[in-house]
Amino acid sequence: MWPQGFAGTVKSRRSANGLRTVLNFQRVGTQRYFDTAGFPGRTFGLELEGRKQKRRGNDPAAWT
Repeated sequence: MWPQGFAGTVKSRRSANGLRTVLNFQRVGTQRYFDTAGFPGRTFGLELEGRKQKRRGNDPAAWT
């Protein structure tokens, strides 16, 4: 039997300057794994809501 898995996102309230901290995580059984945390649009892997980051080719070093 496989352990139960769950993926989630926690978002802070927006600050006065409009920034919001976002945390993407996964939980498997009782173990938590943090995938990405930071500011959308400023942290790699956190996309602005409604927009996707541009990716060029298969080389992560070339993604913007």
